[in-house]
Amino acid sequence: MAWGYNDPGQLGDGTTTNRYTRVQVPGVTGVVAIAGGGAHSLFLAEPTIPADLNADGDVDGQDFAIFLAAFGYSQGQPQFNPACDYDADGRVTLADYQVWFGYYTAFVGNPAAPVPVGARGDFDADGDVDVADFAVLQSCIPTPPERAFPCVAKFDYNADQRVDLSDFAEFTAGYAGPQGR
Repeated sequence: MAWGYNDPGQLGDGTTTNRYTRVQVPGVTGVVAIAGGGAHSLFLAEPTIPADLNADGDVDGQDFAIFLAAFGYSQGQPQFNPACDYDADGRVTLADYQVWFGYYTAFVGNPAAPVPVGARGDFDADGDVDVADFAVLQSCIPTPPERAFPCVAKFDYNADQRVDLSDFAEFTAGYAGPQGR
């Protein structure tokens, strides 16, 4: 519900009519906090399914992509996504990933479920495994541990919690070569 001054449309009811009694704001559900100011209104909504970051009714690779985009960022930085900060410490870190992954495995009903990435080795999501994917793999090798999670999640083929050249053999096994590009 919203009410008050609405000249620039800050009430979110689709009008610019000032409201002196409360009106329903369409499409807003799951609100857990509200705030307002002289010319703005804000609300914070939680996904109805924990870890469903895009609110499409499931927990899958699209949600994982949202998490990865926010990973390693702190409050105030452009990529920071508060929905990914499960421990509310102002940073998206491995601790938050562990919570997200717990929700993911609970949703898919398999505690051993792999991280929901796309085709194995297709790190640039262009439909094939090629030299461009290898360049992404190489860019992750020197990454510090706290920021390395996206790399570990995607590239740690031998599950030793490191991304290094020992993972290269498995990468080359999936290499499809040039695809007419």
